[in-house]
Amino acid sequence: MDEGTYNCTADNGVGTPVTATVNIIVQNYHPINTKLETNLTNNAVVVNKNFNVICQAQANPLAKYRFYKGQKSLFNTTVGKNSDHFTTAVSERINQVDFSCTPFNYFGDGATDTILVKVHCKYTNYSLIL
Repeated sequence: MDEGTYNCTADNGVGTPVTATVNIIVQNYHPINTKLETNLTNNAVVVNKNFNVICQAQANPLAKYRFYKGQKSLFNTTVGKNSDHFTTAVSERINQVDFSCTPFNYFGDGATDTILVKVHCKYTNYSLIL
């Protein structure tokens, strides 16, 4: 981010140097620093167990978010926020699934972040009675 306090000193070798300080506020920019995470330990879940997918980014105005499961668009949020999330579960017996998030605002899209969630099947012990 380029926002902050800047100092400039002019010195031509004659007389006293002159220093000026200015505070720069970047008012509008597209989303940056996209981060996607889950509330899972090691991003692993058991089939049909709920978990959260959380996306965050820095933006001004605040970002809205596009969420994806694989290549399928899940939804777009409609209100700008520093972060947003949704609760989901994996019902298919598959090895893994990826979720992605792209933050966006009036000034453009931020970088897409993707997270891979490992899926474990819960097996029940069965007894064979002859």
